[in-house]
Amino acid sequence: MRNSTNTSKQGITATGRQLNMFLQLPTELIQNIAYLLPTNADRINFAQCSSDLAAKILPAESHIWRRLFRDTYDEIMRLSVVDYKIEYQIRTIVLARPVDFKYGQKEKQTYWLELLRDMIREGLGQDESSEVPKTFSCLREALFNTEFLNRPVSGYMMRKPDPPSDLFCAVQLALTYLALDPSMHVRCLRTDYDIGAVYALPETEKELIDVDFELSMDVALDIRNFWLRHLLNPDEGTFHISYMNLPKYHRPARPSPMGLILGDEKRKLPLSWLGYESCICPHPPEVSELEVRQTCADLNGHIVEVEHITLQLEEHPDPGNWPDLFEKYVSEFRGRHDDKCTFFRGIQTYHGSGGDRSAPVRGFIENTYGDRIRGCWSRITFVTYESSHWQGEHGALGSYFSEPWPPMDLHDDFTSIYAYSGVVIPGSSLMVGHWWDPWADEDTGDKGPFIFWCI
Repeated sequence: MRNSTNTSKQGITATGRQLNMFLQLPTELIQNIAYLLPTNADRINFAQCSSDLAAKILPAESHIWRRLFRDTYDEIMRLSVVDYKIEYQIRTIVLARPVDFKYGQKEKQTYWLELLRDMIREGLGQDESSEVPKTFSCLREALFNTEFLNRPVSGYMMRKPDPPSDLFCAVQLALTYLALDPSMHVRCLRTDYDIGAVYALPETEKELIDVDFELSMDVALDIRNFWLRHLLNPDEGTFHISYMNLPKYHRPARPSPMGLILGDEKRKLPLSWLGYESCICPHPPEVSELEVRQTCADLNGHIVEVEHITLQLEEHPDPGNWPDLFEKYVSEFRGRHDDKCTFFRGIQTYHGSGGDRSAPVRGFIENTYGDRIRGCWSRITFVTYESSHWQGEHGALGSYFSEPWPPMDLHDDFTSIYAYSGVVIPGSSLMVGHWWDPWADEDTGDKGPFIFWCI
């Protein structure tokens, strides 16, 4: 027994000597060993071998935290060495525990949304020439198969939920590219949006962009959720087959990095877009009717085939591209800051099995007003039309714009004209909004929702 005890003591003594020798290694080398361990649990166990070892590995000044952070997330400018530990630990803990919004947005949900918002802004703030932002990959992993994308409403288990916060709507909208990825398995419900707001019915008293130029985030989310339901859900029998038949590279992609400035710079205009628009005829329907039938894309009316739409645009800096006539009938609330607007023109094409149909496009994109959440969003407004003064065949982009300009009368100078107004989500990767007939009465004329994304 005595020999056994002595052997045990000798083993402990030898282990202690080995640990002391290990602790004599340079601190930087010990931190590097901890960094190379495969998991955070391994690093914790390693640090718990002794208090001296923990003192070398765990302090906020340890370079291990910055290396771990930069391996997982995009670099954050002006972040101190000490802050890397805090940021890394917060994200590791918070992202591992998705929250739900069954009973609305409380303190826990707000903290979680603020983290997602900041991560989205970090991804958008990366240099435009950089690779895919790591932050977007982390968000995809954290949100896979979660209720946040699957039930994109706040308080869905409450009898009378509060309106969703701007923060909730902004984060949801910014993640639309993820929600529209079929591999994310999102299944939005009809109860997850206000169908009256989707079709801009007069009785809803809700506008996407109001007379004060303020963006209604909840209306934008209603439109987005309508498209989630009808593009992703085969039970609707509307746009799903057309959407799923699109090549993968023609579906929504992640947002594009915008550089470090997300504020008041002139909006950059992506040139190629693809998407859909919806109508319900006759218009306007009763809200109760829309609870049964929500779009003519069910092929039970005048639409015999669901067509996807492309926009091919080019910047056209002349403000005369948007004449006073359009200002009067289409967008009377545009801010008169032409230096903040990007004017454009282009071609809209409907693609169907029977051939393509095209029409010219003229419009502008500009900043929206708002706080830090809404400050880097853009408003886009454009018209598609057929001129009464065209001569001959039209095909090339330039040949569509040979008519006398500017037009003087909405009825005499056009054989048809449709207006579009929407919001471009940060990263300029996707837009949602309403289209309408400016010839018709505001309350009774044809109108509906649209969605386009960059390709």
